Amino acid sequence: MTTGRRLRLGETLFAAGIIALGLFITVETARMTVGPAHAMVGPRLFPILVAIGLVLVGFALLREAVRGAIAPEGGMELDGRAIALVAGGLILQVLLIERAGWMIGATVLFVCATAGFGSRRLAVDAALGLGLGALAFVSFNYGLGLELPTGEIVEWLLAPAPREAP
Repeated sequence: MTTGRRLRLGETLFAAGIIALGLFITVETARMTVGPAHAMVGPRLFPILVAIGLVLVGFALLREAVRGAIAPEGGMELDGRAIALVAGGLILQVLLIERAGWMIGATVLFVCATAGFGSRRLAVDAALGLGLGALAFVSFNYGLGLELPTGEIVEWLLAPAPREAP
């Protein structure tokens, strides 16, 4: 049987993890190199909004955990695997976005999130993630005039082959 004290500790640790994830995303987003053309809206906007949301939700969860208001009567089970996959996907996206670019980072996040929700179709999820990442990339870069990172790896793959001298 799970005690109320043990539940509060688990919920407190969960809330602290959500806050830590939000702070991590904030720090990594602040470290992103962004061109001077992006005064207000740029590739940092949405990660910062997500990070702020995570921190606010984390503090709300922490408040509820300290008050003991979250725990249901019979206890609560967290799916640690799902939480780890989604959080890991977010962290991987932040770490990959500069080198691999937006599309690859978004694909990795999408695959991790779908796996966290129980999907077993890795190839289909990767194709969907790449398609949605490419759609977001094209929409932001060409539709809105904002620049999501292409990534060094993608730029290297798309670079024209060097011509040989005659």
